[in-house]
Amino acid sequence: MGNASNDRLIRFLLAIATTLLVTIGADIQVDAISSHGGVIVHEKSATFPTFFVRDVVVSNTDRHLQNTDTFRNSEPGIAINPLHPNQIVISAFSGAWALADGSPSNSPLWYSKSGGAVWTKVFSIPAPNNVPGVAASPCDQTFDYDRDGNLYGTFLVAPGSPGDCSKLRSTVEEDELGAAIYSGATADPADPAAWKWFLGEGGTAQPSTPPTSPDQPWLIAAPDAGDLASDKIYVAYQAGECEGVDRSIDLRVAAAAATVPPNFPLDEHAGCSNPGPNPGHRAAADPRTGAVYTLYGNPISPCATPELLGGIELEYRLNRSTDGGRTWTFGNQPLGTVVAQACSDQSRDYSFGVPEPGNPAGGVNLLKGGIHALAVDPQEGAVYVVYGVFDDDAERDQLKIVRVTSDGGNVEIGSPVLVSNPADRQAALPAVAVTENGTVGVLYDTADGLVDDSDVPTFSAHLAVSRDQGKTFSDAVILHFRSPVPSDAEARILGDYQQLKAVGNTFYGVFSGNGHDLPVPFNRRTEAIDPIFFKTTVR
Repeated sequence: MGNASNDRLIRFLLAIATTLLVTIGADIQVDAISSHGGVIVHEKSATFPTFFVRDVVVSNTDRHLQNTDTFRNSEPGIAINPLHPNQIVISAFSGAWALADGSPSNSPLWYSKSGGAVWTKVFSIPAPNNVPGVAASPCDQTFDYDRDGNLYGTFLVAPGSPGDCSKLRSTVEEDELGAAIYSGATADPADPAAWKWFLGEGGTAQPSTPPTSPDQPWLIAAPDAGDLASDKIYVAYQAGECEGVDRSIDLRVAAAAATVPPNFPLDEHAGCSNPGPNPGHRAAADPRTGAVYTLYGNPISPCATPELLGGIELEYRLNRSTDGGRTWTFGNQPLGTVVAQACSDQSRDYSFGVPEPGNPAGGVNLLKGGIHALAVDPQEGAVYVVYGVFDDDAERDQLKIVRVTSDGGNVEIGSPVLVSNPADRQAALPAVAVTENGTVGVLYDTADGLVDDSDVPTFSAHLAVSRDQGKTFSDAVILHFRSPVPSDAEARILGDYQQLKAVGNTFYGVFSGNGHDLPVPFNRRTEAIDPIFFKTTVR
């Protein structure tokens, strides 16, 4: 009897200790190495190649949330308050403007005021005022802070059943007729009353872009090129056809002054893509000048390889506005300059997670634009472009990077450098950022093969770092994890993108990962994809 009582007491004390670790993890020294890869360290010790890592569902003020949260939780984005970097927002497919029964609800953010140690799921974003058909949404969403600490968000709203975009197997076609983009802002991410939409007559929220079947809005805050003492908000997106070009995809950018709420009077053409894979319109800005860059993929022809009839040769086009989004040209090219050209797998028959070309088993994530990214050096203004390329020798989709500089109308493109490692593993979902001291960081995933004889794929989230302007990279695995589902391309468990940003000399990032594969006590009890937060400082 005494031994049984002691055992119960020990288990009780261990449970309390685990709860305390999760609740006040920022204040306790914890060094743990996961058996599945990745290093989790105390916040103050997180210098590359070690990482401070948390699952936002597990390291949460609601310690029971991991038992009840069953949302898709993929396609995560991140925003860091530049005035208070301990205030961090993460977005994902984690909820909707309607409950399962159709009754209205606010949609959620993941919010931390402790530098990422502890998170709260705050249902603080009300639906756009008087806008019908929002029950399935928000779908794609991205966020950024302005210099004054105001948070801005842009949301794709698409028709569908309640909460559909946050379900593992969503039936929403996000670029179908009826979709629209709405953008709003708040001075307090935790307060629903603080969220503001720009309203028209009758109190109806106004869309940020024309209603032309838009997709994948990408929001950034940047200095106003005409007044560097203030900011502007930009939303890059794709929608409809380019004027006079049948079956094309129009790449556009909406711009607004950084006010709460933002009003978008400007919406301009910034590129044109041929039909085919999702062009994945992305944006980044030069904080020195306010110049805004956008990047997109343009399919130009099929490739003989890869093998599964999905090989597409892509132009990666970089465009720029130096006048606040009014006009767009780069290298004297109105549609942008081609900074890289390569074959890539973008077929519906070949998805991320396959162990090798010719073997579709293990694929769990179709790639819809998730193979390129860009960032601007805050000191020198060089643009770094990461892009997908199929390597014939390795027979894998890899990631490479080029450094792009410009002097007037002359554009110089550096030699491509391989980023993804090992070279014989499929790589995708890149995000790139540059720190204050010029260190380049690339977040990306690799597909690492199947679990034993199953069709369950495994992945690794990596951060590759370069201290010599992208000439060489040091690579570290943040987390090695298993897919929670077997081969199922339609599940799209990872989504179209993940994000990496830099404040000072610290990288802050988020990726879709299986929280069960984090080390105890920071892991989820069951297997599920969650937004996984990490940060690391570079010296």
